[in-house]
Amino acid sequence: MRDETTVNIVILDDMVENLIVLTKVVNELGYVARPVINIRQAMEAIRICDPELLLLDIAMPEMSGFDFYKRARGHFRDKRLPVVFVSAYMDAETKKEAYELGAMDYVTRPFVESELACRIRQQVEVVLLQEKRQKEVADLKQMLAYKMSLRNKDKQTVLRALYYMGKQQEQISGHMDRVAEGAVKLAKALRFMPKYEAILTDHYIECLKAAAPIFDLGMLAIDRSMITKNGKLTREEFQQVQQHTQKGVEPLLILYREEEENEYLKMALDLVRYHHEAYDGSGYPYGLKQDEIPLCAQIVSIVSVYDALIHRVAYREAWEYKDAMEYIKGQKEKQFAGELIHAFEVTYLADCLDKESNEGV
Repeated sequence: MRDETTVNIVILDDMVENLIVLTKVVNELGYVARPVINIRQAMEAIRICDPELLLLDIAMPEMSGFDFYKRARGHFRDKRLPVVFVSAYMDAETKKEAYELGAMDYVTRPFVESELACRIRQQVEVVLLQEKRQKEVADLKQMLAYKMSLRNKDKQTVLRALYYMGKQQEQISGHMDRVAEGAVKLAKALRFMPKYEAILTDHYIECLKAAAPIFDLGMLAIDRSMITKNGKLTREEFQQVQQHTQKGVEPLLILYREEEENEYLKMALDLVRYHHEAYDGSGYPYGLKQDEIPLCAQIVSIVSVYDALIHRVAYREAWEYKDAMEYIKGQKEKQFAGELIHAFEVTYLADCLDKESNEGV
């Protein structure tokens, strides 16, 4: 992704005076202004510079800014062409047409230079953020393509490849390892309940064992500074972290569309997408509730929350085991189903007895 010093902005206006003012504003922002005075120059500038933004006048002698934008967008199909129209037209119909064409903003003359600068900066930041996200997805796809080249006919191999990608971040991979192990234990405890015994077959648990280690795959696409921040996240940062469910789904969907019969991938998709949903519908990203949430995601969710509580993170110390268990129990019919909490408490107590027994040896 380009930084601000390499951001090119093509400015098309048939009036030299306007070009001078707009060029000054763009250059003072630290971007690279590419002023042109006619259609031919504009098309050539777009071809050579691959601009982050276009600033276009509307009333020009050769063709209108609207017609030029349609022509450029059709000609450069392989390029993004974010546009801000700068015009003396102030009527609602012209503005409506601009936004219907896909304009990011519409600025009327006369304008205050400082205000125009703020609006240009805002749109460039949006474009740079989109580039960053596209790069994140492209990087994930590239890593997946490499791992996929190594896979054989074993359906679980794809998930193993993704899991080893997660090892790049020790904090995430450790959490995923522990949650995967706990999820299998909880599933085995749940299978003795009549409600779940028909679902939790040996094959289902085998799929869960293979898929659970990558349930937090999307965290790889989140800025590491947010994961390790020494303090609580801001609202904006938390919203970005919440996007990890969608970011994790994107590379899996690419694989799943090619192999929809792969039950391991199907479960992995459910885990990555829904592990932050809550039993009462207060979770994200879709606000599902109760049995709308796949059972595998419900299982991983409760284990994940418990594991996160009992381990130290940048902004807080680890909780005591008993305190974490009390929190889980307090979330009955809120974040978690009552039956899952009961089964989880059984596995928790069994683990405690195992630890005490081992310590006494």
